[in-house]
Amino acid sequence: MNQIQAIFVKDAPALPLFPGPDWYEYNTARFTDFPTKDNPYVTGSPFNTPPNAMNTLILITTVKPK
Repeated sequence: MNQIQAIFVKDAPALPLFPGPDWYEYNTARFTDFPTKDNPYVTGSPFNTPPNAMNTLILITTVKPK
């Protein structure tokens, strides 16, 4: 890691502060089957960048109206 850090300090235009967090929240008032701690089948992040683009598709086809 020290070598990687040295490369970033020398050559990179920016430093990553932390690896891509997936923060999200949802409302269960009208829909069910969102990912949970016990069933984390996908991340709930709406960002459409790989691999989250497929996660978004899985999420919207799994969540159901109450």
